[in-house]
Amino acid sequence: MPFLSGHQRAFGDAVVVPLPGLLLTNSLFSCGSSIGNALSTAAVDSTLGEEAVLSACSLPAAAQLIVQGLDQRHGKNVRAILVGHSYGGYAALELAKHWPARLAGLILVSTQVRADTPGVKIRRQQQIELLRREGLEALLDRLMPALLACSSLADPDLTESLRTMVRHVGADTFERQVLSSAARADHRATLRDLPPDIPVLLVSGKEDRVTPPRCLQEMRDLLTQREQNYASWQGINANGVAPWRSVSYASSGHLVPLEQPVSFRDSLEQWSEEVRGTRTSVASGVLYRLSARRSQKPEVTESTPFCPAHSFN
Repeated sequence: MPFLSGHQRAFGDAVVVPLPGLLLTNSLFSCGSSIGNALSTAAVDSTLGEEAVLSACSLPAAAQLIVQGLDQRHGKNVRAILVGHSYGGYAALELAKHWPARLAGLILVSTQVRADTPGVKIRRQQQIELLRREGLEALLDRLMPALLACSSLADPDLTESLRTMVRHVGADTFERQVLSSAARADHRATLRDLPPDIPVLLVSGKEDRVTPPRCLQEMRDLLTQREQNYASWQGINANGVAPWRSVSYASSGHLVPLEQPVSFRDSLEQWSEEVRGTRTSVASGVLYRLSARRSQKPEVTESTPFCPAHSFN
């Protein structure tokens, strides 16, 4: 029987927990079974993450609800692969900070690790005022160009899918999530100090105006530093750190799983295969720029300066 590393064993036995972003539901991910099939895991809990991010009064509370749900539904020794989009990514990072032993993998989609700046907090308050004054549909009309790539904005089926999710979530939950986002912690240290046995996948859209590509680059830099730190502090070389990669999609905005579902699923599958040790030819940390047909070759990007992202996420 072949030798399996700790992260390989934990990954194969884990429960996948999708965590949708602000104002969104798990319809963002098309269906939970598709994610589970792509990651080749035995179980997908398609309701736990959504319930946590929609009902919790804060991001730490959402993370605690996820851990409690894992205990109650799947057992206290079960670990999770979290698929966190935007606001859901913030909840995933909260869980990674306080309960890293419950993580078998971390997929961060269209999110970032910094806390809000004072300017972003002001813009969030302005969004709440607009919501109260003009309603949820008017707010979404203002936000839509920041959420979707130009080609996606022209797709009526896609925009209606977004509107359906927003209507389901509602104004009260949106306001609660906005306030939670403004109060969230800075998680640069969380990602940099993540235990070496937790594999990571970073996903972003090249036309994302909410968490632009520089947010992805910062997370890449932190994961590179993570490898270097474990090598210098504990004598673990890069091969001893669970695989991580980052993926940036052309023709996609903030809602990658909705805008590029086939390519998103393909990247989950490729990363899963790498974690399981079947894709030995892919180097850790390479940024893949994928079109819908995956016709482009991987490229390594240069580091770019950080600037605060848009306030919706």
